[in-house]
Amino acid sequence: MSFVITDWNINPNQDWYVKLSDNGDTILVQIYDTEADMIAGTDLMASAEVVFGVNQPVILTLTSAGEDIELFNSDVLSHLKVTGVDGDDTKYFHLSPFVDMNEISNSIYRSEGLILRRATHEINKHTHITKEKQVSLATLIDGVELNDRVYLNSASRGSASYNIVTGFSISGSSKGLVSSITVAEYSDFVR
Repeated sequence: MSFVITDWNINPNQDWYVKLSDNGDTILVQIYDTEADMIAGTDLMASAEVVFGVNQPVILTLTSAGEDIELFNSDVLSHLKVTGVDGDDTKYFHLSPFVDMNEISNSIYRSEGLILRRATHEINKHTHITKEKQVSLATLIDGVELNDRVYLNSASRGSASYNIVTGFSISGSSKGLVSSITVAEYSDFVR
């Protein structure tokens, strides 16, 4: 496991740089205004210590004479929530500002059927599976390079597909040399 920020609620709404580190019995949370300050460990804006665990609420204490750090949403009673266990490596995070999005006012986007169809289309468009296999070749193919596209067909299996070469090897024994390639076939994975 490694340190993770699971939620943030920091105001002013700006870029923040957060360092999470193991402080013996606690997680040390440090907030910086710039990435350079975070890396160098200078100009600390606020900090806190919380016990190890999952989704631990963090209330920051201001350590700099700079601007105040408040809660963005006053209904949420912590600045951050962090997860980590004893012995985790130090992690650095960049928190971006929250963004207000315009309301979708066109009634076409409020149709439950259209929303479901569009969501299914987007999921299908960006989802695929990778099938990796090792193929023994009768003869060595000259000029085979990694990431080359090869067409493989098998009459006995009744299949044919384009594949990407991800590796190749030549092994030998007293009976001769055997060349093989490792290929990846990408297939659509749809609902």
